[in-house]
Amino acid sequence: MFWYVQRGEHEIGPVGEDALRALVGTGQITPDTRLWHEGLSGWTAALELPGVLGPRAAAPLSSAAVDAPRFEPATPWRRYWARFIDITVGMFLVAMMTGAIRPSLIGHLNAAVGARWVVLVLLLPFALVIDAGIYRALGNTPGKAIAGIKVLTEDGRRLLSAPAYLGRNFGVYFFGLGLGLPLVSLFTLIYGYRRAAAGEMSTWDRLSASRVHALSGDTLRTWLAAGVYLLGATGVFALGLHTQHRESTYAAHHAPAPILQQELTQAANGVNAAAPKMIDRITRLDGAHVGPGSLFTYEYTLTNMRLHEISPVILATLRWRLSAHVRQAVCSGTALKPMLTTGTTVRFHYRDREGQSLVMVSVSSADCGI
Repeated sequence: MFWYVQRGEHEIGPVGEDALRALVGTGQITPDTRLWHEGLSGWTAALELPGVLGPRAAAPLSSAAVDAPRFEPATPWRRYWARFIDITVGMFLVAMMTGAIRPSLIGHLNAAVGARWVVLVLLLPFALVIDAGIYRALGNTPGKAIAGIKVLTEDGRRLLSAPAYLGRNFGVYFFGLGLGLPLVSLFTLIYGYRRAAAGEMSTWDRLSASRVHALSGDTLRTWLAAGVYLLGATGVFALGLHTQHRESTYAAHHAPAPILQQELTQAANGVNAAAPKMIDRITRLDGAHVGPGSLFTYEYTLTNMRLHEISPVILATLRWRLSAHVRQAVCSGTALKPMLTTGTTVRFHYRDREGQSLVMVSVSSADCGI
């Protein structure tokens, strides 16, 4: 536990238990001396604090030792690896929430590199907001906990308030990450590293009156944070390669014969020639396409629906009822059975009037008992 001592208009601290014993032993703390530590509601006289004025070792302590800071500033590399971990965790959580709310946006992460970067840059500010929430809820962030560092007030006494830490994060966003723009962020990272290596405060720390303190002097924490980040990045990269391999293997094993491929393409062209076409009062056939492999997809729009206006319960009910209706209609009809008997899977994709995915129903020969 660390204590703070009030002397007139000045405050001394933080001081540890041994330092407090020394101050009591040398008479520098009297029954009327006001003290504070984390957990107390305010400054309290030493006489009112059990055990403070009890028998203690009276080793003298210099004023320099009493005024010594509790923590040392964190080194640049420790801070950088911790930040990379925190941003990755924040981006992962944002992607999960975005995928649940708007799945089509996450689909852009599988797009070309340019489109993928645009999505990541747009999600980065939200990841920093989540990072601030984690900091206030847990008292630290995952990356900084692994690296053995913590963002505190300049004197190392307290955590930052939620607005102060959020403001600090957006200071990092502008001045440290360069808005997430690759070329700009390269220069801002180099500039930030040089300032930190020279012992100068970063722009965002200066604006939020904070410092990144090292909770210990163990340099192994730097290597641990680097190892955790690189291991996670390698795992994500390996997972992406594995997914691509599975998709390519599936396409290779389920690729239709050339003649069947030609027939499916002709069928899709026939549908597209007549599209768009209203099937009923609210359902519009927008077209069809073939692939990957032996997959034939019909694209529909439900013109009276908007995804953001539908509650999760109603959406789940819609998906269940529409899936059952489509499968029953396909299996009891004759129009698509020739296609199903060739091993082709027929998919019906329904979107809302704004193009957001609502329901996707796939029907194969196994579903119809063919």
